[in-house]
This record gives sequence, C-alpha cells and structure tokens, in this order.
Amino acid sequence: MSTRPYESPQDPMPVEPGPDTYGQLVLHLAGPVALFGTSAWEPAVTIDDFPARVHWGTNTINAPVGRRRIEIQCQHPIHPYGRASWVAEVHPGRRTEVFYAAPHSYYAPGAVGDEPQKRAGRWHVLLPLYVGAGSLVAVVLGFVLLALLS
Repeated sequence: MSTRPYESPQDPMPVEPGPDTYGQLVLHLAGPVALFGTSAWEPAVTIDDFPARVHWGTNTINAPVGRRRIEIQCQHPIHPYGRASWVAEVHPGRRTEVFYAAPHSYYAPGAVGDEPQKRAGRWHVLLPLYVGAGSLVAVVLGFVLLALLS
C-alpha cells in the first residue's frame, strides 16, 4: 500500500510535517471557461508523479522541502487536455505560489508559472466565430444586392 504524500493539509501525512522538512505549495487553478460558468471537468495534478487531491480555485498542499515537479491538466471524459508542467522550489515553513490557467480550447496547452497566467487558445475559439459571422454577412449582402439589381 503506497502513501500519498500530497494530500490537502487536513489529511494525514506520511511523515509529521515540521518547519525544517515541509513547506506549502499553494496551487491557484483557473479552470476552463465553461458555457454556464462551471466546468464539469476536474483538474488532475501530480507532484513528483504522485496524484494530489485538488479542485478549481486555490489549494494549499503540504510538500517536502526541495524541487517539486508539478504537472497539471484538465480531465476531459475522452482525453485529458491543457497539460502544463512546472518545477517549483519548496522552502522550509514557507508558501510557494503556483498559478495554472486552463486553455480556452481543447487543442491549446495550459499555462503554469509563479505568477498569474493568461489562457492560451483564444483564436481556436474566436476564429470559427469570425469566419461564421463573416460568411453570414456575405450571404445577407449577396441577397440584398441581388434584390437591388433585379
């Protein structure tokens, strides 16, 4: 049975956290922009290849001191997307802030860093809308011109 060292602070730790052995990772996870303001897809986070229980928003996780590899993605029912990774330095008794922004589109990567991130993939969403709106305007103008010329 393996222990899961990256649980939320209220969960039991495999080693008692102390000021010299643990710090805190504060993960700010901005989820995908959804049509009705929420996302059915949960984030998936691993820290040093161990899964961490998280949710969209701010998560505080006790972590051993040292360099920690953090991988984050959106859990889509068919295939995960928005994958991003970051190496964070955890210091004894201190908080390390990590910011993740899920992409606008399934085909764009996520963004992660030590400061708030911008979402990638806006053009994957806007370009089809612009092309569709432009096509509709062209068809309407064609009918108007046809009516005027006949």
